[in-house]
Amino acid sequence: MDTSETYVRMANHPKIQEQWDKTDNEFSISYKDKNIWISHEGNFTYKAEIWLPRQDQIQKMIGKTESAFCIYRSGNRWGGEIYRDREQVFTIEMDSPEQLWLAFYMDECHKLVWYGEKWDKK
Repeated sequence: MDTSETYVRMANHPKIQEQWDKTDNEFSISYKDKNIWISHEGNFTYKAEIWLPRQDQIQKMIGKTESAFCIYRSGNRWGGEIYRDREQVFTIEMDSPEQLWLAFYMDECHKLVWYGEKWDKK
């Protein structure tokens, strides 16, 4: 499970956090950055809790789609492509499969792309 600073920043977006079913208390991490505290089940006092979805949870968030996803690993990087109507429409490389699937979700469902620091329109 990716708990890197990059993944925390990627997951800290309203479109992702609104998907969190807080009754299914799956995963949170300890992390502090720019006055944001995240906790392991109340081990720390925190100002904000950020849900880090697992790969299977992200795939459920995407749901049924007409797109095809191609995934590959090259060394320590994960790459992927999205195809629609047999045409490649999106290509990205990330550090983990969770980052990759989160990028797929944001492109597929919200037309947003990760630009290293934040999500933005293509």
